[in-house]
Amino acid sequence: MKLEKQKLTEIAAITRNWLNHKYLIISAIFIALGQLFFWLSFEDTLASIASPITSSQVVFVVIIAWLFLKEKIETKNLIGILFVVSGVIGISIISI
Repeated sequence: MKLEKQKLTEIAAITRNWLNHKYLIISAIFIALGQLFFWLSFEDTLASIASPITSSQVVFVVIIAWLFLKEKIETKNLIGILFVVSGVIGISIISI
């Protein structure tokens, strides 16, 4: 790894310039929060219901990429989104 070969002063310089790594820090926070809420969801529902619903995060990735990165959504992506949304709705209706 690169950090293994760096001197302590170089690592300290990286930590002092944390603004250069703000997106890394923000993403790490959101990943940790996502994992926390994922495990908390198992307290309120069955794993057979919570796991497929949390697997629908792919839909949000496609939508966010379209909004912020201006990526094109292909027909196969739209069909996949429809399948995922209908599956989550189906699981929600069954669990009620």
